[in-house]
Amino acid sequence: MKTIYYDNHGSRNQLGFRGGGSAWWVRPQPDRPWDEHFAEFDVSEQLYWALFRLRIIEDFCGLSHDGLLGAYEEGILRSSTLGNASELLNRRAQNLSPRTFEWDCSKQLSPDKIEYKILVDAEALKQELMALADFLDAAASRGFDVQLWL
Repeated sequence: MKTIYYDNHGSRNQLGFRGGGSAWWVRPQPDRPWDEHFAEFDVSEQLYWALFRLRIIEDFCGLSHDGLLGAYEEGILRSSTLGNASELLNRRAQNLSPRTFEWDCSKQLSPDKIEYKILVDAEALKQELMALADFLDAAASRGFDVQLWL
């Protein structure tokens, strides 16, 4: 089986890879326009895969949220629990082992067998996790919810 690794210096939409997304500050009112947002945080492919492979999304599901939190979903973390979400991200960042993670992204079985993988440097990931935590803290301090568009 041939293995193809995600190219961190390549384009965002690489064949065989799903990932990336955004986090938005949104108003806590349920009748707000769906695409209205006041600040945006870019979720890189590396951070996207970490949210799932490190089970952070599952932990977020235990917090107050609206909608679905998962791949191909647009869940909202409520401002009342953004502090908890931020603490969780900072704790995960501090507890990362100093290594490179290698995660499976997808597989192609036909016509050729190809597996798609991503390599994620723990130190760079630590910085991204802490930056997302800061984004959540800033939203909470202004009374916004955060919508995850994954």
